[in-house]
Amino acid sequence: MRQTFTRSAVDKRPRRADGSRTLSAPLLAAAVLLVASLVFYALVFPRPSRAVTDQVSFTDVSAQAGLPPIFKDTIGAQWADYDNDGAVDFHISLQHAGQQALYHNNGDGTFTDRAVEAGMFVNVDIHGCSWGDYENDGDLDLLCPVGANSGTSVTSWDVLFRNNGDGTFTDVYQAAGMNDNLGRGRNALWLDFDKDGDLDAYFTGSTVMTEEPSLT
Repeated sequence: MRQTFTRSAVDKRPRRADGSRTLSAPLLAAAVLLVASLVFYALVFPRPSRAVTDQVSFTDVSAQAGLPPIFKDTIGAQWADYDNDGAVDFHISLQHAGQQALYHNNGDGTFTDRAVEAGMFVNVDIHGCSWGDYENDGDLDLLCPVGANSGTSVTSWDVLFRNNGDGTFTDVYQAAGMNDNLGRGRNALWLDFDKDGDLDAYFTGSTVMTEEPSLT
């Protein structure tokens, strides 16, 4: 069937001398208002120009800060002001039995590794550690899962470094009752899951045969 169209209205606008139609008064008024609104908006709310100097940039200052150029088998870094001197320090987790590092912030843009003096110089396969004040004594402690030898040897016990408040730490993992058997630790988190005001510990990792998270 042939489709047809029917004009439903007659254009009664006046014609110019060349025969073209003129704009109706309402339409002309709307167009003027639109242009005026655009001009007003551009003047009152100018579009900000982003200069090149405003862009965020970063500079590697590892060497100036006293950090080594390479950390072998780094598994993570955890920032915290462990000695409450107002300067944020950080701990480096090293896997594959790497020697851990505890970098103390000297307050002048440099860091010093104090793992030996702090009692953290352990040669085990440490993964994702987590800072938390589990004793509520104002000093941050460090909980570290360990995954050495596929979780089958005594070096696979996790580590809880209790902050002694004098810049040193003591491993109290088993003494604190956190005996979750041998396993391949991968991550640890502090949280107050029962809202009693005391931090609880959540572990993720692999046992010898299966992967099972545990909550202590």
